[in-house]
Formats: sequence, C-alpha cells, structure tokens
Amino acid sequence: MTCSSCMHFTAKSASDATVQPATEPLGAVGVCRRWPPRMTRSNSGHIASLFPNVHRAHACGEYQGVIPC
Repeated sequence: MTCSSCMHFTAKSASDATVQPATEPLGAVGVCRRWPPRMTRSNSGHIASLFPNVHRAHACGEYQGVIPC
C-alpha cells in the first residue's frame, strides 16, 4: 500500500511540475492527484498550480488501489 500502487499516483512528472528542482531521482518521485492542485508562487514571482510531490515508496491515509479492468 505505497504511493506507487495507488490510483492517485502519477510517476515521472514531479520534476516537470515543480517550482524547485526535485532532489530525488526521477523514477523515485511523482505527483499525487488525490486533491486539486495548489497555487504557489516561485522565487521569481510566477504563480503556478501544482500537485504535491510524493516519493513512490511513501503512503498516506488516502490510499486507493488501482482497480483492475
């Protein structure tokens, strides 16, 4: 029951969607799409809406397994 097997997890998009560069290897992180993106302001003043970055080995109380087709 980790993020990597949750239906809300999208792998390999964290470094593309962050204001600051990811510190984890690209294959180890992703974004959680359980809740709507949040508005944030970068150091240069630009506003962006981002989903939270998560590590694929982490878990939370919102876990929902992928439903097989």
